[in-house]
Amino acid sequence: MSSVVAFNRVPVRRNTRRARRLAIIAEIIQALENLGGSAHYDSVIDHIAAERKLIDPNARAALRRQILEVFTAHCETDGKDGDQAMFRKVYGPESRRWGLSRSFHERLQQGVVDLEQHIV
Repeated sequence: MSSVVAFNRVPVRRNTRRARRLAIIAEIIQALENLGGSAHYDSVIDHIAAERKLIDPNARAALRRQILEVFTAHCETDGKDGDQAMFRKVYGPESRRWGLSRSFHERLQQGVVDLEQHIV
């Protein structure tokens, strides 16, 4: 007699996607801190790729897309107010210089940040 086990893959996908987003957010934060608090987005992406030791151009391109997607989803100049956003474009909406949002940076320094609450 055989038995069939049914399982729902959707939560697994969401959790995996959420975990990847969380990892990228943490990497962006670390890169910005390592680069002096703000940096051109190419520098942030290159820093993260170097930390991951990515050499393959296709892997770097995929990482770049993921980082840009996550940054945009959590950026105050792209529709989120300053209290909800983690990141900002330092010189305005067209800026390519990234930094932490002021309110997020303050909470981070105080040690009262739970990244899980910020992931969209």
